[in-house]
Amino acid sequence: MTPCWLHWTTAFPHADDPQNGLFVAHGLEAVPDVEHRVWHIKADQTPGTAPLPAGPWKGVCIKSPGGWCGLRWKSQSLHAVRFPVDAVLLHLPNPDAWPLWLWAKMRGIPVGIVEHRSAWLREFPNKSRAYKWFLRALFNASHGVAVPSEFLGEALRKAGVKAPITVLGNPLPAPTTVYPRTAAARGHRFGHLGDSVGSIKGQEFLLEAWALHAKTHPNDTLELRGNGPDRAHWEQRWGHLQGLTFGDGVPREDVERAFSRWDTLVVNSPVETFGLAAAEALDRGCAVLSTQNGGVSSWGTHLPGIHFRTGAWDDVPNLAEALSLCAQQAPPSAEDREKCRTYFEPLRPKSWGADFSDWVRRLKPTLR
Repeated sequence: MTPCWLHWTTAFPHADDPQNGLFVAHGLEAVPDVEHRVWHIKADQTPGTAPLPAGPWKGVCIKSPGGWCGLRWKSQSLHAVRFPVDAVLLHLPNPDAWPLWLWAKMRGIPVGIVEHRSAWLREFPNKSRAYKWFLRALFNASHGVAVPSEFLGEALRKAGVKAPITVLGNPLPAPTTVYPRTAAARGHRFGHLGDSVGSIKGQEFLLEAWALHAKTHPNDTLELRGNGPDRAHWEQRWGHLQGLTFGDGVPREDVERAFSRWDTLVVNSPVETFGLAAAEALDRGCAVLSTQNGGVSSWGTHLPGIHFRTGAWDDVPNLAEALSLCAQQAPPSAEDREKCRTYFEPLRPKSWGADFSDWVRRLKPTLR
């Protein structure tokens, strides 16, 4: 009999949250031998339900109000579960996932938590005492927590999470289309990917560094891709810089094409829980310039083609110096690219999905 997993998630592919939602969806796609039932909980002042995007899953987007009204709404929604469930998985849960935990507890169903948010490092310390207590208690009441890196796992432990933590990485699909890498006519081609243009990924400091770099490297180019509330302002302020172009966020199917155009991907964020863009760039033959941001540092230190700069994310002179150094370096060799692809083999969907399934089965010894 095909096992059934019930997924509770605050993120699923939609326009408001493209990145986190895809992380969740890719995880489900990597486990094809399971019936995935998804509840996408999306805050909305007008409660109701909506269909999910097409995929190897069944479920619904539940638009729920916040606060106690939302908890009541979510609790009442559990009456719709009339199918056998082998495991409950809470993806990026907030304290309002407690009703589902209680429902699973009463039925002897194991509960696992899948977490990859950098908010544990940036926002959790500033949350209210009650919020932190309830969220920490939810994690500790689970049978296990899966994270993409030891860096995030350590952050959870420091926040008081005592439940077993397993590092699984992020699923990394192999390139579906291998685009030929073309040599630049002149200059070095830098790129930056982000689901949004805003301060959280360090784009503002990258633009300030580019203003310095462009003065001495007029043939170099930087393509900054992403949308968001700050893009129009920054495009107006920085759009005149030599070699700088802005572009819309890159759909997942176009990522390989973007990396084939660039010599170096710039990652300037202060915190990454894994650093999927950096992994994809190396996997596709594009060099990487990165901050020491925890996530990328946890797996990329010994890989060829990646350069970690010594300065902080907001150290503009250090970033400008690093850009100049990268502009003088040759692209990763065929041997370097092969080393990276070999390193990432355990993260291919088939291998990653097998590890994910094994983790779910180990949440409770009686789970079959």
